[in-house]
Amino acid sequence: ARTIYEDLILMDRSNKYYHLPLVTIYEKLELYLDEARECLYIGRNFPDEYAELVKMSAGIYKNKLNDNEEYEKTMKIYESLVKK
Repeated sequence: ARTIYEDLILMDRSNKYYHLPLVTIYEKLELYLDEARECLYIGRNFPDEYAELVKMSAGIYKNKLNDNEEYEKTMKIYESLVKK
């Protein structure tokens, strides 16, 4: 499997350097998504100790990934964990 950087180079071999900021943005978004998923997983599986991680996951979806749908879903999970 090719990386996004390799795909971008194949699209425009004349100037690969203007693609570099896109690669940085894409990789950061992937890292934010990984962080949100890990926080959600830990918070859901260990709610007594780490319920706040679910809220942190929701914040990542909203503020870093601009994904309001996932934010709302995650906040519902958080609210259900806190009410227990």
